[in-house]
Amino acid sequence: SCLLYLTILFLSIHSFGQELESYKFDYSSLYTQKNGSGETILKRYIIGNTTDDSYFLYLILTPTDTIFDMALVDTKNNRHYQFDFKRIALNSVKNFGDLSKKYLLHKSDTSKIRDGIRSYDIKHETIDGKDVILARVFKNKKRKKLIAEYQYYITKDSTETNKFYAASTLLSQFFPVREIKAKGILIRVDTYDGKSETILFRDDLVESNQLQLILNLQTDFKAN
Repeated sequence: SCLLYLTILFLSIHSFGQELESYKFDYSSLYTQKNGSGETILKRYIIGNTTDDSYFLYLILTPTDTIFDMALVDTKNNRHYQFDFKRIALNSVKNFGDLSKKYLLHKSDTSKIRDGIRSYDIKHETIDGKDVILARVFKNKKRKKLIAEYQYYITKDSTETNKFYAASTLLSQFFPVREIKAKGILIRVDTYDGKSETILFRDDLVESNQLQLILNLQTDFKAN
């Protein structure tokens, strides 16, 4: 299965002679994203640490399981590791090192609202018996122009700590998810266009599993 390949291919990356940061991971979550017509357009693996939500790893795949993007986001140190590789089928990857030989390290700050976004509101509701967080983003403080609305569906999990933040950071284009105080696992996100109020995307959790992974990456902002 895809998860088996992920478990096998997640090996430690070692860079010698450089200052390294050790990132430890213990779970993976797979999400599928559908467009407004209900067509699956991509898949995302989110790899995180249940006791530290300041960093996470993600892979983005086509609906047919071709990996075309992989990165590690460190929000505490404002680091973004972008791995450089050619598109490759997940089931043909035998060693994680094949995808991690080259990467660029960028400065980033995912906690900030995008430029131009000035106002938002958050509401907690129950929809169909599920805990749902409604988050609306406006262009400015006048709150006349709604840019986007997110509906986050959350459920408790046996290892619930910090799973919400990693997933919602990757799945939310505009919203500063640090403003949402929530724990648990994100099982669904509906993204609506603010102007037309039509659904743009729906992301659903397919599976969540435990794993063991350690990545040791350089910390200076230069190409590997």
